[in-house]
Amino acid sequence: VALKMLPEDRWTNPDVIVRFEREMEAIGQLDHPHIVRASDAGEDNGLHYLVMEYVDGMDLARMVRRLGALPIPEACELIRQAAVGLEYAHEHGLIHRDIKPSNLMLGWQAKDGAKKSSPPTVKVLDMGLALLGDEHFQHEHELTTIGQLMGTLDYMSPEQGMDSHDVTATSDIFSLGATLFKLLTGKSPLDAMNVTTPLRKITTLATKDLPSIAEQRTDLPPELVQLVDRMLAREPQHRISSASAVASQLERFTKNADLSKLLRNAVQANSGEPVSVNQKRIGLPNAESARAVGDNSGRRKFPWRIAVGFAGFLILAATVFRLSTDYGQLIVETDADDVTVEVRQGERVVDTIEVAAGQASGETTVRSGKYELVLAGAGEELRLDANSVSIRRNDVETVRVTKVGSQEADQVAKTLVSNRTSPKQPTYDGRTYAEWLTELKTEKKAERMMDATKALLTLGSTDQSEEAAKAIIQIMRTHGSIVEDGSSQGKLIGFVREELQKMPADAFWAAVKEELQYGNHRSREFLGWFFLANSRLISEHSDEIANLLLQELSEPQSHWA
Repeated sequence: VALKMLPEDRWTNPDVIVRFEREMEAIGQLDHPHIVRASDAGEDNGLHYLVMEYVDGMDLARMVRRLGALPIPEACELIRQAAVGLEYAHEHGLIHRDIKPSNLMLGWQAKDGAKKSSPPTVKVLDMGLALLGDEHFQHEHELTTIGQLMGTLDYMSPEQGMDSHDVTATSDIFSLGATLFKLLTGKSPLDAMNVTTPLRKITTLATKDLPSIAEQRTDLPPELVQLVDRMLAREPQHRISSASAVASQLERFTKNADLSKLLRNAVQANSGEPVSVNQKRIGLPNAESARAVGDNSGRRKFPWRIAVGFAGFLILAATVFRLSTDYGQLIVETDADDVTVEVRQGERVVDTIEVAAGQASGETTVRSGKYELVLAGAGEELRLDANSVSIRRNDVETVRVTKVGSQEADQVAKTLVSNRTSPKQPTYDGRTYAEWLTELKTEKKAERMMDATKALLTLGSTDQSEEAAKAIIQIMRTHGSIVEDGSSQGKLIGFVREELQKMPADAFWAAVKEELQYGNHRSREFLGWFFLANSRLISEHSDEIANLLLQELSEPQSHWA
């Protein structure tokens, strides 16, 4: 058997546990030769597990990596069998929502540890994203928070990116069609369009029709081209209506398919490739199996305790790169004591610059490129005059760390006093729009930033909405992430995400376009995460806006990655 466990570092996430328990329930209802069977499920000392049938074979993603585009009969037979399994799941009210090559496995049939003489069969893996019918829709918001889109973009249906409540059996048909496209051409439909970044993928799915498979492979029968193109129709009502119809129409193209030879060739090809996750599943003696999940007598834990070893990872920080060519110098100047600035690229710390007490500056040498700067362990009284720098060969860039006090504090105080002298200005919690705007730009506490954001949206006039939108999005340059949780930063991210959706469209899009062009890694990552789960904001606006967004992301000089 194979054992699927929830990773240790996610035990404390109740949403993940609920989703995992739903997978236990869903897969336990199914008993079909083309769906991986479950034999038990439960929880032991906080460890959630699912015991499943072991499949001795290879997933289709790895198969295509090893063999390239597959012959027509074999590709169609693989998808035909998967469609038969999906039809069974659909009849039981289950929608997979994550069909892709890596979730379809071709494996030998075995009995008592011995391979049978019959051909290998396709098994559908990972029913963990299935919806258990309409009666579960009211709970879906608990399981699909912003940025946690279920499915993989290369194979995900357009409606799944728009609203999880719109997902139906035809969504699986789309994903199955994208998988067949991959098997026949060696690339996904979006790869064929040269669409690579997450935001461009979700935008393309929402606004563009996918290319015909005939453009990528010219030897396909016209009937097969029509079938694949229909499966990939952007509008669900234009797709083939059922998995059984897909299986029936594919059958004519499967003559002389030899899945045994296909699997043998894939296993023999590039045998030095690293073992996949599917091949690393923990084997357990069959004699240890307990009663099935679907048994009416109920689910129980195994009578044994599970021993699981987790490898530790060493996090290397403050790694210094000293290169003899193509480098420049970065200097940090400050009048404060004991300042540490992290030099980052993405989530990686490239170097740290430390300025000890009594020193006026510190410096480092780094390779040419763009870097983000983060004050490490600084109190609220310090701030950088630049959050990012571009280092060119033989250049010297200087940034300053200043105290929020003295001149800046005096200027802020003068502004606040000046603003309070006009009784005609509306206030929020006793402060004017200008005062709150100043606070948003200088404040470092998440709670105060949320207060300032509320104030700007409450007090701002129509003429000020774009200014407010830009200021609100710009706080993500320091606090941006793709994690929305119970921490102060996570709460701030969730709050900003909600408030962005309330902004006037013109102001919102002006701020977004500016941030995509001039923001840093954190703010762009936040915006990409925002749009992945709010793609309807793109589709509901004009094609001109969507095309401008696509154009910005496709420019070679674009910061988006």
